[in-house]
Amino acid sequence: MSLLDPRRLKRRLKTGVPLDKDALTESRRRRLPENPHRNRDRRVERAMLQALTGPGASAAERRQALDQANCTLKAPCRRLTCWLCKRREWLRLRRRLGDVVGAKVPAEAISWVTIIIDICEPTPKALRWRVRQFQAWAQLAAEGWGMASFGRYEADLLLDPRRNATSFKRKTVRELGLRRNARGSVVVFHVHLIAYHPKLPRASLASHLKRLIPGFRRTQARPLSRDQAQTVALDNLTRYMVKSRPPEAALPGAGSTVPASQPESAAALQ
Repeated sequence: MSLLDPRRLKRRLKTGVPLDKDALTESRRRRLPENPHRNRDRRVERAMLQALTGPGASAAERRQALDQANCTLKAPCRRLTCWLCKRREWLRLRRRLGDVVGAKVPAEAISWVTIIIDICEPTPKALRWRVRQFQAWAQLAAEGWGMASFGRYEADLLLDPRRNATSFKRKTVRELGLRRNARGSVVVFHVHLIAYHPKLPRASLASHLKRLIPGFRRTQARPLSRDQAQTVALDNLTRYMVKSRPPEAALPGAGSTVPASQPESAAALQ
């Protein structure tokens, strides 16, 4: 496979010729055919590549477009918006989860957990500080509760939290300290977790979370979908975490949790 240069990439995008990596959408080795949304991800990425190579694009944006277009299994670009690298991340997360949870666990011992951590400025420095703070707390809590968790951080960007946000989001940001007359964008920083808590009933886990992180719907601990086999539910939830599955097709009781963020704002929870 020869690497695409900017001119060849633009020509492919304009004429609709698939990228070389697009042939992998049918790869059984990568378990891609199991995800019915894989072609949606590819189309979304293609539209993004057109924007990244269009008029007014910066050098960094053009470089990102080339990185993603030339991504391969042997030389991954590791961009969070690359559909192929999202699949690689999903496989890694799913393997880690399977090593701990196994093929089947009691339904009461595993939960889908959402925690709204804080609001902050949309800067890497502000997000990194909150990641470190939350990880230190989460590690102590997990050790005390005998719990293992797997998930990803998400940062929902609100350009104008006074207007372009749901009533739930507006109440959340006000409760976390945003003034009614505040101007400028903010990030609602949160985390989605699959929590394995064999020594702690779900009701107790939910109670502990609400006691330690008080506030309006800042924490939720819910059972996995009862309409899906446990393995299928875990597949769907981990795909949602890497944004390879929309929430309405993955989450238990979808619609009551925090909406998905922009793909580049998510970061793996180590």
